[in-house]
Amino acid sequence: MVSPKGTDVGAAIQESWRRLQRLMVVHLFLLSVFLIKPGGGEQLVSNDMYFRDLNECLYFANRVSRTYTSQNDYFGYTRNRVAAYCLPRMVNEDDIIKIY
Repeated sequence: MVSPKGTDVGAAIQESWRRLQRLMVVHLFLLSVFLIKPGGGEQLVSNDMYFRDLNECLYFANRVSRTYTSQNDYFGYTRNRVAAYCLPRMVNEDDIIKIY
């Protein structure tokens, strides 16, 4: 459809929609928690916590890894360890259930 001024209205609407979509994308920090097994190998345990602030993400990553990490127990057996990382991500805000 062409407006009286000679511009394509459909193209203008599409460009406005693209600009709006770019505005909905935000930078967040994803807390990823991995279980490190004694024999080697990692298993992803949690990958669904998003934080706006890097310091908050690092705080929880530190707390999780310190709380659940134990190299050797009393009898000398090696237990599972936990590693947590904060990864920067560009995410569409509508796709996220909760941002901490």
